[in-house]
Amino acid sequence: MISDENQTPQLPQTAVSSRYSPIAVFVNGKKRILKNIDYLTENDLEAKYKGHLIIINAQETGGYYATVTHPDGCYIVDGYFTEYKYQTIKDVVEMCIENILL
Repeated sequence: MISDENQTPQLPQTAVSSRYSPIAVFVNGKKRILKNIDYLTENDLEAKYKGHLIIINAQETGGYYATVTHPDGCYIVDGYFTEYKYQTIKDVVEMCIENILL
């Protein structure tokens, strides 16, 4: 193998960067931080937490539709959430993380 002395070594990329601010929620009495956010608007969110894909969409009729997909592909959460306690995306994120940690 020939070595190129002028080649800059590539360091592994360990930090996850996101252009969106992290979302902090409290689940089971502990602060949980959702950092790996791929897409976020007032009505929609797509992010990963502990390898799980979280997708949340606001519905025109009110409430949110949320899915949480486990890294192996099965659904942990898949449904419409129209109850009063789910008024914001942050409320639904809290519920999604709670289900991930079960």
